Amino acid sequence: MKILAVYISHESNTFSPLTTVLSDYVIYEGEKMFPYMKGAYDVLKGAGCEIVPTLYMNAATSATNAREVYDYAAGKVEEVLQREKDFDGVWMHLHGACYVKEIGHLELGILRLIRKYVGPDIPIAWAMDPHGNVGPDHIELADILRAYRTVPHVDQERTDAEAARALVRRIALGNKVKPVYVRVPVLVAGEQSVDSQEPMISIFRKLEELDKREGILMSSYTVGFVWGDTPNSTAAVAITPETEADRALCEAEAEKLRDYVVEHRREFSFAVPAMDVNKTVEAALNSDAKPLYISDSGDNTTCGATGCTTILLEKFLHTDLKGKKVLIAAIYDEDATHEALKHEVGEKIVLGIGNEVDAFSKKIQVEATVKVKGDLIFRTGEIKGKTVTLSAGDLDIVLEDRVESFTHMAYFRSAGVDVNDYDIIVVKLGYLFPELAEHAEATIMCLTPGAGSQDVTQLPFTVIPRPAYPMDEL
Repeated sequence: MKILAVYISHESNTFSPLTTVLSDYVIYEGEKMFPYMKGAYDVLKGAGCEIVPTLYMNAATSATNAREVYDYAAGKVEEVLQREKDFDGVWMHLHGACYVKEIGHLELGILRLIRKYVGPDIPIAWAMDPHGNVGPDHIELADILRAYRTVPHVDQERTDAEAARALVRRIALGNKVKPVYVRVPVLVAGEQSVDSQEPMISIFRKLEELDKREGILMSSYTVGFVWGDTPNSTAAVAITPETEADRALCEAEAEKLRDYVVEHRREFSFAVPAMDVNKTVEAALNSDAKPLYISDSGDNTTCGATGCTTILLEKFLHTDLKGKKVLIAAIYDEDATHEALKHEVGEKIVLGIGNEVDAFSKKIQVEATVKVKGDLIFRTGEIKGKTVTLSAGDLDIVLEDRVESFTHMAYFRSAGVDVNDYDIIVVKLGYLFPELAEHAEATIMCLTPGAGSQDVTQLPFTVIPRPAYPMDEL
């Protein structure tokens, strides 16, 4: 069996004033992409498949992409499709929420391109993030959908493997069966749909049960990406029947799962205390917990916010910290980072922090000492930029020269910062990723404004399908 492999991942926040460009991506072409699709690679190789690689492209969640991103990705995929023929199947990992200026959904563009070359009958298996936006037009092109079943996501490798396994099964069956798609009129934030809380616990359990049912090849539930205002931004159920005779079963089960989500829609809630800026800072300074993590949720860079906002910086800078050590990691300001890097460690400087890309990133004057210079890594481990940490009394501020999320301890270590030195740690996240959550003795979700605002009813939607809870009552 000859299998085409494609891996392109980006989550695009359409409310961000910034733009994601090609240089923001980590890219590997040809066989260099194989280590990044390990779960699928092991399954496909184990089944005796010849894997034809295209490219791996991955960027941190950020703003809508420039046209150059799609043109590059599509061009590289098309080069392989023009050279190679007679595919038996296609395995791809596409995030599901990648949006491109002038193009729209990158996933749709890539799917249409592949279909143009392989024809309508070759099965396509799509591994994706549950925060992807799936619509009827995707279902016309992809045969098998498999989204992660953990939030935060720790099952990427398993998801890639399951999508590959279903692809091999479809090829063995030798039939062409279109997936069942049901839109779910609910679109909530990832921070309100974590896998440790209901109703996500039950939703993921139901999917595991469905996959064991005779007649069902693969089932998926996608939460949708609430910070992407697109024609397909919605929750959805997609179930692939084994045969056409199983369609009625899959339709019934998809509708049943949709009805369950709608019935339990009010149960989607934050897993940790959530409060405004003033209450957050007061609660943190009065807490005995160490360390206490604060999620600057409106500037959550894992949902594509700018990473630039200075609201909590200004608040902590002008508040009596009561002897507590506070760390903010990190603020994206390329100019301020590079200016600070010109100075020696131990040198005192006066620096304006805040690149003023919106109303929430106003410039704050800081008198500080250069504490340490470090590297900024990408999620795959490559060094992608620089950091510098400044000390302003008991407040330390990590500056970064490109947008990255401090989701794991490796980011702090690379920046030269020891998290154990602090009572309070502010991160530009929503929910804490597992390694940080394990380290935290307490957590507060700070409901700051910004492109990642958790008050999704106030986001300026113009094109998402309606009705959609909680923007609309059902």
